[in-house]
Amino acid sequence: MKEKAKRLGTILFPVILFLYPLLKITQGIELTDTCYGLVNYRFFPHAGQEWTVATYLANVLGAFLMRLPFGDSLVGMRFYTGLFVSAMALLAYFFLKGKMPSWMAFLGEFAAISLCWIPTTSLYNYLTFFLFLCGTVLLYRGLIWQNRKWMAFAGVCLGASVLTRLPNIVECALIIAVFYYGILKKKKAAEIWKDVAACVIGFVAAFFVGFLAISLQFRFDAYPKMLVGLAGYSGTDETYSSLSMITSVVSAYVEAFKWVLILGIAALLGTVLFFLFPGKFEKGKMVLYLCMLPVLLRFLWGRGMFNLQYAFYWSVFEWCMVLLYVAIGLCIWTLADPLVFRRDKLLSLMVLLVILITPIGSNNETYPNMNNLFLVAPVTFWMGYRLLLKLRRLPYSFACRAMLVCVAVVFLIQSTGFGVRAVFRDSIEGQKRDTRVVNCKKLSGAKTNRANAEQLQDVVDYYAEHADELEENSRLLTFGDVPGFCWLFDLPSALSHDWPDMNTYPAETMRTDLEALSQAGEKPLVILCPGKVDTEDAQEAQKWELLQEFLAQNAYEMKLDNGTYQIYE
Repeated sequence: MKEKAKRLGTILFPVILFLYPLLKITQGIELTDTCYGLVNYRFFPHAGQEWTVATYLANVLGAFLMRLPFGDSLVGMRFYTGLFVSAMALLAYFFLKGKMPSWMAFLGEFAAISLCWIPTTSLYNYLTFFLFLCGTVLLYRGLIWQNRKWMAFAGVCLGASVLTRLPNIVECALIIAVFYYGILKKKKAAEIWKDVAACVIGFVAAFFVGFLAISLQFRFDAYPKMLVGLAGYSGTDETYSSLSMITSVVSAYVEAFKWVLILGIAALLGTVLFFLFPGKFEKGKMVLYLCMLPVLLRFLWGRGMFNLQYAFYWSVFEWCMVLLYVAIGLCIWTLADPLVFRRDKLLSLMVLLVILITPIGSNNETYPNMNNLFLVAPVTFWMGYRLLLKLRRLPYSFACRAMLVCVAVVFLIQSTGFGVRAVFRDSIEGQKRDTRVVNCKKLSGAKTNRANAEQLQDVVDYYAEHADELEENSRLLTFGDVPGFCWLFDLPSALSHDWPDMNTYPAETMRTDLEALSQAGEKPLVILCPGKVDTEDAQEAQKWELLQEFLAQNAYEMKLDNGTYQIYE
């Protein structure tokens, strides 16, 4: 039996964790975030240097992967980038399986993979998560083993992470763990500062190498100019302001608190039930409470906490918020418990820091947390399991234990359903993804729903028919959340931003770009998706009007309108 369990832990579980992230590489075709990164990699480096520099390491890596066999196709890039998810799951699994039962670490990693909703081609996200995980694991090992070499390597990972995405500088808050563990071990102040110095040296070394590479490839003022440029984006998109990023995270926790409160009240009422007639009808009370749990779930479903439409986030998002609440509570309990080993306290603090740091730098509330549970989920399961063992020794604790198990089981079911069915922005209403776009090498092997495939097929066929008519240095102007056409047709953007719909691309900048095109006499191919233009957004409405004026002034004619996409020449 032990030999069988060992084979599961060392062979079967790792194989599943390696393959699971790659099972959906053929599923879905969409032209926003999935292909936006591909545009950046294909035309790296290009004129729009601010975002190129801010996400430099991700762009360099993406450009390299694109040059590998099949790297010029959507399925090929999904395979290569999906390997980062496999690597994170395996790294966290082997790191944790010695601290908890291997099946528990496996379930946590399986759930974490299932909840990776961001397209893997968005490397600045996945490289961020990967380097953050590596830095956390290396720092933990360095502190436990008292090996400053590993601490320096942790600093290298965090320095590289800043080169991947500028806001990742907040990951340096992991240094709190160095001070905390030093105090726990009652180390001398000088020794603690030596540990800190090792981390800082690694960070500075990695960042300096990256800064030097950026300066040599562009100019030595490229990084300062990028900092100035990004500082102004909060003026065009308030969701990127520091205050908005923090308040959006807080509001997500506030919104989810009602569900946590309902679950807590249900556990409390169940506990009161066991206080009635103490010592009598115990099995009957257990059965009654267990029968009430499905009723509670039906109530939560009816109130909109979750649904069974696994192609969309709402099937699982609030359960992820419940998990985060449980994780935070268990981490605080572990830190406060004087009987817990120092190494477990250190791990709990690191998990708490990962939860707090992950959403900072994004304008997606706590959705980044949902995508970065590789440490959080398994450690929460482990801490919850240890709490269950403690509660078993207490009378009248059955309701609390049953509620914890119920939450864990429902979380695993919902996350698995989401992981098997959901693909970013494709067939979110549950349509079958059974149709391919033909005569397009870059979409070879990829499947989407019939309606989406037919609409894309019209554009692909039109471009294939008229590609020879385009000038040698032709460019493409897109609007309506379709930046992916630049990658699909191998045409660089005619504007200074590859995704001009974004609020980080101001209307005044677009006006300048369009005037420059007119003055140069350049008339790029134009592909629009009017149905996705938000005319209620003042910034986007102004850009749409500027684009219509440009089309009229330069005598553009509509060549295709299939109800979704329009092509102008």
